[in-house]
Amino acid sequence: MIGSGLPIASAAVAGALLLSACGGSSSKSSTTKHAAESPASAACNRAAKAAMASFLAIQAHQISTSEATGTSGNPECTYTEGIGRHRVKLVADYYTGPQPYFVLERTAIEASQVFVPTRTVPPPQAVTMGLEADWFPAREQLMATDGLRLVTTTVTWNGITQKRRLALAKAFTKPYIKVTAAGRAAVKGYP
Repeated sequence: MIGSGLPIASAAVAGALLLSACGGSSSKSSTTKHAAESPASAACNRAAKAAMASFLAIQAHQISTSEATGTSGNPECTYTEGIGRHRVKLVADYYTGPQPYFVLERTAIEASQVFVPTRTVPPPQAVTMGLEADWFPAREQLMATDGLRLVTTTVTWNGITQKRRLALAKAFTKPYIKVTAAGRAAVKGYP
């Protein structure tokens, strides 16, 4: 259909959807901001930074934070400690859009599906946290929800076991998740 603009519009929508599925950042802040000092973003969380510091047995001021908007459009905060091979990096993607519980459930279901004779990546693992949480070993991500928000923590920590990465992700993500009556009501009707 030349001149109608539909193929171009369809391609633009498809491209936007593909980009929103990626987990990178589209813009990094040029200055390091300390957690919870910016009221505009709940992505950087002072308690999460303290939990990371405690887990790593370091001082919180040794962890740098950087706010950004992820390619999904969600606020995110990157927490980094160390340099080179010994660097620990956590990225918290903070989603407060519609149906965070459903988004997590659907993500876990799709990651569990196998369409080939042999599974090539490990399936998600249920984690006890908030109203629902899952660890995605292939992505090194923990997704957790309290019904009102969905926090996706991506762990980059070379040379460390999967079990230890999950333990860090759990300790770090816990301060973001606050189960309330409003959160429970928001998931009512879901399995």
